[in-house]
Amino acid sequence: MPSPVAGPPLRAPADNILSDQEAGLRRTAGTDHLGLAQAAEQEENQPLALTRFRSWGWVEEATRSWAGGGSRADEVLLLLTRVEGARLAYEDFRADAVTPPLQAAACPALIRADECIEGRAGALSAIAARVGSHVFRFRGTNTDLERLAALQAARIRLP
Repeated sequence: MPSPVAGPPLRAPADNILSDQEAGLRRTAGTDHLGLAQAAEQEENQPLALTRFRSWGWVEEATRSWAGGGSRADEVLLLLTRVEGARLAYEDFRADAVTPPLQAAACPALIRADECIEGRAGALSAIAARVGSHVFRFRGTNTDLERLAALQAARIRLP
């Protein structure tokens, strides 16, 4: 009987999130290894958030913020235990990415995500995407978020 083929190892979001060099901007904030309870504490309705995050199969989250020269970008990268949970998390990230004044647009093929949506409103843009059991979201102004999202999806797919 053939042995199952293993996919690339899952890396913690802190090991997978874009570097400052890749972002091309100076880091202004960031967190690593944010657990379920810590993330829920940051939400307005903590009990509801805890239940929702638990249903996703939360493992951990990493965040970064970068800025410089009139540009700004924020990233959230979340790892879930299963693809079904990642799909649920993506729906929340998706809703955030197209909240007015942002208007929904299709993501370019270069992002190579399993699911992806882009929101645009002038210089403001947002992208939410899912690659396997990872979900990520970018928000920014005067920044090429499509390039950043493509880099992030590629990093997640690396063996």
